[in-house]
This record gives sequence, structure tokens and C-alpha cells, in this order.
Amino acid sequence: MATRPVVTPNLLSLLDVTLGKIANDGMPPAQAMRLLDCLVAFTVGKALQEVQQPV
Repeated sequence: MATRPVVTPNLLSLLDVTLGKIANDGMPPAQAMRLLDCLVAFTVGKALQEVQQPV
């Protein structure tokens, strides 16, 4: 899991809509992109934590 990012048309559409909504609320586009990147990294990291083998 998470060895390569999966980029699909649906994912790109979701990212575009999400960035548009954040930008429409007044956040500068560069800051919106950083926020979305942080959210994606957190989500992937949490998913990896959930599926890791017990030590």
C-alpha cells in the first residue's frame, strides 16, 4: 500500500473541486495546495498505521 500514488480522473476532479472551494473561501491557492497536501499525507500515513503488522 502507498508505494505509488494512484492518479485517476476521479481523483483529479476531487482535488480540483476541493481546491476550488478552499480558494473561494479566501485562502490563497498556494496555501490551499499545502493544506490539501498535508491532509493527504495525514490520511495515507494513518491508513498505513492501521494496516501495519503488529510488533
